[in-house]
Amino acid sequence: MKVKWNPEFKCEPKTTTVCGQPFSQYSCKAKKDVPFDICQTFDRCDDTSIEATVARNSFYAVKVFDTAAGRQAFNTPAAATTYDGAMLTTANLRPTPNGVDPYTPTAAAATVSDYGWFVNYGGPATRPLCSAAPTNSLCIPVDPTTSTTFPYAPANERTATQAAVVGGCAFWNTYTPADTVSTCGNAANGLHTTYHLNLYTGNVCTGLDPGLLTSRGTTSLDSLPPAPPQLTVFLPPDGANLPPLISITTVPRGAGSSAPSTQVSNRSSLKSEAYDLDVPNGLHACRHVDSTMPKGTPAGVSTDLPASSLHGAAAAYCRD
Repeated sequence: MKVKWNPEFKCEPKTTTVCGQPFSQYSCKAKKDVPFDICQTFDRCDDTSIEATVARNSFYAVKVFDTAAGRQAFNTPAAATTYDGAMLTTANLRPTPNGVDPYTPTAAAATVSDYGWFVNYGGPATRPLCSAAPTNSLCIPVDPTTSTTFPYAPANERTATQAAVVGGCAFWNTYTPADTVSTCGNAANGLHTTYHLNLYTGNVCTGLDPGLLTSRGTTSLDSLPPAPPQLTVFLPPDGANLPPLISITTVPRGAGSSAPSTQVSNRSSLKSEAYDLDVPNGLHACRHVDSTMPKGTPAGVSTDLPASSLHGAAAAYCRD
């Protein structure tokens, strides 16, 4: 099916008042943006398979392919049809029915054998306030521009970046705009949330920095949405007796803002030179014997090693 139409835009000057001052601008309206009733042309509007009650601001981690029947990788039209018929819904993800609670490190999660997991922002447990739970790294902070608790609304939180995966741990950012600060006042802060959850289960991240075992994310305030999380290695100055630090860093977009950083590991995850070992030709030949050479000791070479254990010239080199 090919659909063509010519949209129209009507623009005209408009004067209004912003923050007590007159303000003029052009106001444009779109006309003929859709030439037909989409729901009458495409039948997905009333499709009962669409989960209308599912929260629209969530994060999902699912297995694209699996070993279960219908979820396997396909290379034929028939197998593709079977795969489409086994599509996943939130009922297939764990933990049911409300997903992972990221605000409680000990909350239930999925298992590696499950199809996947999901996080509904703002639930299932209420996100705590920092005034009531100051040790919770995902608590709602106080906005310094208003000296009041940031006006967090679960329905306003949105995924802002793709996930960065390090050592089986998924890091991603969300942004929650403030909707109660006047546009005539200071720049409204937004709430940055950096989640870090186990890629396979949605639980706390294991096998990395111990600090990741006690929380599932961090928060900060900024006036602009966050940039994608980046794997960063901080090297110490020359001569400093400090190990390199491996972290996830979010570069701030706002002027003068600090870069939130979450430590992932230390130098044990980096390759480093321990020492040099010179390997002469003789020793190398002894370690890498040519099995295609006949067994035995070359003529004129005296050795007290068993001839059956050596191959060709290696017998001579192993004496050196």
